[in-house]
Amino acid sequence: MQGDEQRNLVNNLGDYLDAKNYTVSSVEDMLFALDFFQDVNNPNITFEQFVSYFLEEYQETSTDLEVIDPDLITFDEPVVQASLPSFNSMILAFPKLTQNGYYYQMPTPQVYNLVGGSLLNSYLADPDLYGNACSIRGSRGLLYSGIHIPVLNYGNGQRTQKGADGKNYILDAVSFDKFMVSKFGEATHKLTGADANNPTKVAEMLKGKTGIYVIVNSNPGNSGANYSGHVDLIINGQCIGGEYTTPRGGVKSIRIWILN
Repeated sequence: MQGDEQRNLVNNLGDYLDAKNYTVSSVEDMLFALDFFQDVNNPNITFEQFVSYFLEEYQETSTDLEVIDPDLITFDEPVVQASLPSFNSMILAFPKLTQNGYYYQMPTPQVYNLVGGSLLNSYLADPDLYGNACSIRGSRGLLYSGIHIPVLNYGNGQRTQKGADGKNYILDAVSFDKFMVSKFGEATHKLTGADANNPTKVAEMLKGKTGIYVIVNSNPGNSGANYSGHVDLIINGQCIGGEYTTPRGGVKSIRIWILN
């Protein structure tokens, strides 16, 4: 690192610690950041990107979450492989907030109000169980880009639920990941296992990418992350809602389907 880069890094580290009141976890975060930026083999990302990639905590968690085995998910009709939607159609359909040319995550209550139907009723009846709306956002983007989503069966239940439009919305990241691979084929970029938990490889994968982003957690249950993963749109290396690559219990896989 050159002189100006070193000074900027020191300032960023100090500002982060000040904002976090020098908690033990924030000091550990900054030691992690220092190691990352001093390693010349790591990709050249900004401090803000580093925080977004590795330090943000997921907010849409649920207690007593059912752990989904993707191998047991079936479809109520054959899934015919198709071309991915365009980025323009996906970004128009994807639920989000827009301010001053920037996109922000649409809050969970607004997502369910937008979708309506039995999904809204279920959310109002049990907002904790339905607190993670990322797959609903992703489903909305696909559905209104012309992609049909069938019913996803799982055991005696389903991993889809209908909105007021009568369309099927996927309920969790594991099921969304399964549908994406079945519908569009393997992702353009993929990390699994140890690679999906390697900060250097994760940053290299995310940097500059634009498309559909799906991360699946290794341990979604109460002893782990308390959520199955995350579905989002990634735009030039930055997800609208966040990347969340360091859940408790680790990451099983990260996939990005590039959109043009």
